[in-house]
Amino acid sequence: MKVWTALLGAVLIQGCLLLKIQDNGYKDLVVAIHKDVPENLALLTNIQTIIREASPYLYRATRKRAFFRDVVIFIPDTWKENSTWGVSQKTFKQADVRIDSPHPLHGDTPYTFQPGQCREPGRYVHYTPNYILDHEVDRMRNWGDPSRVFVHEFAHLRYGVFDEYGSPPEYPHWYLDGDVIRPTGCTTEIKGTFNKDWEPCDPRQHTNGCVFMANNNGNSNASIMYMPHLDSIHDFCETNAADPGLRHNNLATNEQNRRCNGQGTWNIIRDHEDFLENNLPVELDDVTPRFHLVYDKKETREGVQTCGRRVVLLLDLSGSMRQNSRYFKLVQFADKFVKDVLPLGSEVGVVTFESTPSILIEMTYLATDEVKASLTARLPNDEDDYMGGTGIGQGLHKAVELLSSDGDTPEGGRIVLVTDGSENSGPNVATVLPDIVRASVVVHSVALSVAADAVLANLSAATGGLYSFYSEEENSTALDSAAVRLLPDVSVCDETETIELFRKGLALTSSMPYFTDSVQIDSTVGNDTFFTFTLPPNSDITVNVSDPAGVTYDRSSAEYSTDTVLNIVRLRFPLAKPGRWTFTVHSRSLVSGSDPNSVIVVVRSLPMVNRSPYEIETWLDTTTVNVAVSFPVVYTYVHIGYSPIINASVIVTVDRSPQPSVTLTLKDNGDVVDTRANDGVYSASFLEFTRNRRYSLQTSVSSIENQTVVMVSGNSGSEAYSIFQNTSRPVRMEPAEVFTRTASPGALDVTGYDRDVDMFAPNDISDLGVVSSDSEAFTVTLNWTAPGDDLDKGTADRYELRVGSSLKTLSQNFSTAQLIEEEDLHNSSLTPSSAGSEQRVVINVPRDWPYSAYAFGVIAIDDANLTSRVSNLQSVTFKYIRVQGEPKDTTPPGRITDLKLLHCDSVNETFTLSWTAPGDDEYNGTVSRYEMLVGETIFDMKTNYSNRRLVTRDEMTNGSILPLPAGKEQRMAVSLSRNESREIFVFAVQSYDKENLPSELSNFVRVSLTEQTCSIALKVVEEEEEEEEEEDLSWIGLAGGLAAAGVIVFVGIIMFVAIRWKIIRQKHVT
Repeated sequence: MKVWTALLGAVLIQGCLLLKIQDNGYKDLVVAIHKDVPENLALLTNIQTIIREASPYLYRATRKRAFFRDVVIFIPDTWKENSTWGVSQKTFKQADVRIDSPHPLHGDTPYTFQPGQCREPGRYVHYTPNYILDHEVDRMRNWGDPSRVFVHEFAHLRYGVFDEYGSPPEYPHWYLDGDVIRPTGCTTEIKGTFNKDWEPCDPRQHTNGCVFMANNNGNSNASIMYMPHLDSIHDFCETNAADPGLRHNNLATNEQNRRCNGQGTWNIIRDHEDFLENNLPVELDDVTPRFHLVYDKKETREGVQTCGRRVVLLLDLSGSMRQNSRYFKLVQFADKFVKDVLPLGSEVGVVTFESTPSILIEMTYLATDEVKASLTARLPNDEDDYMGGTGIGQGLHKAVELLSSDGDTPEGGRIVLVTDGSENSGPNVATVLPDIVRASVVVHSVALSVAADAVLANLSAATGGLYSFYSEEENSTALDSAAVRLLPDVSVCDETETIELFRKGLALTSSMPYFTDSVQIDSTVGNDTFFTFTLPPNSDITVNVSDPAGVTYDRSSAEYSTDTVLNIVRLRFPLAKPGRWTFTVHSRSLVSGSDPNSVIVVVRSLPMVNRSPYEIETWLDTTTVNVAVSFPVVYTYVHIGYSPIINASVIVTVDRSPQPSVTLTLKDNGDVVDTRANDGVYSASFLEFTRNRRYSLQTSVSSIENQTVVMVSGNSGSEAYSIFQNTSRPVRMEPAEVFTRTASPGALDVTGYDRDVDMFAPNDISDLGVVSSDSEAFTVTLNWTAPGDDLDKGTADRYELRVGSSLKTLSQNFSTAQLIEEEDLHNSSLTPSSAGSEQRVVINVPRDWPYSAYAFGVIAIDDANLTSRVSNLQSVTFKYIRVQGEPKDTTPPGRITDLKLLHCDSVNETFTLSWTAPGDDEYNGTVSRYEMLVGETIFDMKTNYSNRRLVTRDEMTNGSILPLPAGKEQRMAVSLSRNESREIFVFAVQSYDKENLPSELSNFVRVSLTEQTCSIALKVVEEEEEEEEEEDLSWIGLAGGLAAAGVIVFVGIIMFVAIRWKIIRQKHVT
């Protein structure tokens, strides 16, 4: 029991950070049941069955690399305890897999909360009791084998891969590949049909609800991230796999291709750190997991429930702490951490270190606020206490020793390290780190100046702790946020987790010694509300607070308390009224020329009973980054329960001291680094570096009047594949209250930055779309979101928009594909717009394109010639669109044999011709389109293509011609006066079917114009003859017969003379 309690205590809330793999087996996979889930022991049985059957499936899917070895199932204290269960202080929020009530956007469908980028792990997997119990959800019919679904979701959680199926509207259920509609998926070998409401449908006609449904056997081995419910599916898709049944389809419009740049899921998994050096394929006969059931049983000591962990404060007493009154700020930090953050029922001790460490305060159980006050009174607040060197490694060893006192083990303990300097006394951190990791102790570190040792970020990362940085900038609130952000980890009782509503740094000066501000307390919070004012040393500052009713609280009020030694003022309200509270601070110690007084204000409150509060979670994707290789991303999740809050204001302020701070506006729009729109997760990249150094980040969230809403029902992507994809949940929003929240995502250590080098290319364009296409004008309208000069900031320098013969060809040979130039555009431009705006172009595509479709892609280039990767690709065709599996048409339309002239205007050179319409297949059906050709001679029409041309749409009287069914009379009127200046016109017509198969050329109609008449041939020449045979025609005028007869006699005489001359010449030669 002791072992599993320790393992559970070492896992933080950031997903599966400490889920480990050893000898091919995953250890410490934690499944937790929410306290509000009604007791049902079948949940325990069923989840074990699912994972037990998932283990061999994972083993095969990872090609004998991994299976589930040890699984911990955490049972809430709202269930009746069983003596066979172990005991744990695990919290629900720290689990890898949650069993909880339905998500408003996912319902009972399993999903993984995966807000990060490709290869980043998800934060948790969510199942509902209905799904686990198969209660009124028809689990097998809707999602297939639950053990396969478990592996699908685990791949999201552990390896950071994405779904390969469509999830409209962002990822359609099908895409156009040339002139063929293909289902969005992987591989292309899976056979099936399109259906809507369980009936066959045509995706060409039904854009909504017409989805691909595979045959039961699947005909393919991949992919688990596509259709794991199919019997044949046992593998992940692989790029360039020799087996077509495993080969990744990088052309499909799915999230995996978009987020992972077209790489196969197996390629991502194979390169995961779990498998790079260890856990190579191995033959195993038994991959059955072991299950450990533990109960959330909290002890009661000294009449207080144990709601906190065992924590050691490890404080730096080196001589450098005297600079800038760091020692005073250190003690203020420790005081607020103990009094305001650690819940009653915690156990805390203090270790100090300079060149050597010592135990200042033994482990003490915090049973009352008086015990807290007694402990903090012993903190080293005398400047003379600070001297000597910096021995962090020794201090860590001493902290582990203290956690091991009184017969306890250090496992699951926490160390909060605060230091300002670099190690100069051994052993160093690198030497002792293996011991700390083996002890299963989590180390949270706070760098108390830019000079603090660079090892801190890696120390916290290696042990699963949090990393913070205080720059000493005036008005910085980083020390307060460093303390508050530890609360979710050091508290094991939900009811003790307060919410930070407001945090701000103020500067009082001799010219402005007053400051007044306000904070909104919304109706979801108000229990046990604290206003904390941290004042500088040796200052005389008064504080008062007023509630929404105008009642003012000051030092004479019972709610008011002050620590005169540490200059901390607190006002505590057991139940704060909802509404706007104001506060005023006034410095009475400032005189002209004196330094400003910095005041830090923090407001925190507990949720109201039985109310879900507005909450935020904010984090960085890394705490150390080499920006020559990658860039950091900051996230903030805004929600109430599982309902996302959208259209909120989310601002992150980055402390870049001594340079001015910069603010980042986080967006929930699905662009660039934001994984999907309107999921409550707001994201932004941070590129505004000033040098290689530490940066501290603070997040502020507020509602926007008449804009911010809570999504209480709707649909969301990234959920388990539903076999019947036609169901949708109605979208329902509710307005959010006025609220504010603050928190810190932590600190970031940056290396690799060169201010003289442009280091960041424009972001990849991932939303290239086809707005429209015009088969008559031969134009295609494309749009995309404009990238920036540096990712999504600024404006790119230029684009390269290219067209290829197919998606595959363009993806493989983008740089050599045909470039779209400005002259190819119609009333539009390729000049880049500012980042985030819509870019739209209308392209005049080539009419003589010899391929079945046009494939488009685009890259963005900045002024340093750094280029984005190729965008997603789009295909457009003016030919008949087939559905995958539909046989290709090989029968062209029949030949037109009765083309004739109905009317002619010689003055305006207009002609009306008619013919009997052929069909799509010879003389059946309806052709797709006609082309009328015009030339000067029949010989040219047959043999010399350069001397014939198409009649344009502008020359057609009605602008176009609508094909009629086979057998109907078809007419076309054309006017050539604006383009032709000749007397003889030869016409022919050619028809095309839906596959763009052409008919043979029709019979020819030759028309001769005079100033007043039109003449046509008595007969139509069909045979291929010499050019002069065209003179062997008898002509008859439309105006009268006499002139025609004269022409016939004249032609006859000429022919007679020519024949006689030929005979005489032959005799002469003989």
